[in-house]
Amino acid sequence: MSMTLKSETLLKYRSVQKTFIETGTYDGGTINKTITCGFDKYYGIEISGMHKDAVQTKFANQIAEKTVNLFYGDSAFLFQEVYEQVKFSPSVFWLDSHYDNNSDTKGNLDCTLYHELIIMKSNFHKQSIILIDDLRMFSKVGTWGANISLPQVIKHLKEINADFVFNFENGYTENDILVAIDSHFINN
Repeated sequence: MSMTLKSETLLKYRSVQKTFIETGTYDGGTINKTITCGFDKYYGIEISGMHKDAVQTKFANQIAEKTVNLFYGDSAFLFQEVYEQVKFSPSVFWLDSHYDNNSDTKGNLDCTLYHELIIMKSNFHKQSIILIDDLRMFSKVGTWGANISLPQVIKHLKEINADFVFNFENGYTENDILVAIDSHFINN
């Protein structure tokens, strides 16, 4: 659910990536940004029926053209299916799937991040980039992020690609987005 990913951040890191994958589509704001930033394909997973209906209407033409591909349900179950379609292409992953108090649906997990990272250990394309939102919520008692820790996330990321280096970008708050990018593919 991104209200925080800026087009400037996407353009700063994107080079050869033409595919964008998002967990937590929310109102489709990120879809607009990916179109503006020149991505050829968008894959999004959304669990909320109310968000699904709004996004389907808003992007009906792109869905018909298959440039926007939406999957409806729990990312804990659907991420593997989406990953299988994109794992051999350089892609940008925006991992932002978590429980939302304003949603009409709740998945089996408050946050599917660890699950998604484990799936990505298989056949990860070295030119892909991973952006993770809402770092401010990690290890915060009483929230969906209570059981997520930044050191554990970095450990998982290093298991995906030992050459990852990490940057932080501003999101909802300062340094709220973690960027994992292969050290060999950093834009200068």
